[in-house]
Amino acid sequence: KFPKFEIYVPGGFKVIHRDVAARNCLLGKEFEVKISDFGMSEADANVIKLDKLRNMPIKWLAPETLRQGIFTTKTDVWSFGVLIWEIFSHCRTDPFPGETNTQAKDKVSRAISGIF
Repeated sequence: KFPKFEIYVPGGFKVIHRDVAARNCLLGKEFEVKISDFGMSEADANVIKLDKLRNMPIKWLAPETLRQGIFTTKTDVWSFGVLIWEIFSHCRTDPFPGETNTQAKDKVSRAISGIF
């Protein structure tokens, strides 16, 4: 049975999670996936700006976060895409296997810039 992803966000409720990843998901009895660990999240925020990305999950971060330190609900969508990759790889390895955080960051930057 394949997990069900249901996204429920009440009207007007805004959360920037900043750590959407398989390690922060729980699987329910009916195979529904629930995102957990809201330790880095911010409620009712439109944008979060950080000067440094210390202790952040680099391989799950969106390009705009890597370049400018900006977090939004849209950057969580990028992380959700990485989460989907984790699921299809059966969580056997982290994204960008065998690469350092710096190498992964450079690879994302080059791909977004169209430089392969």
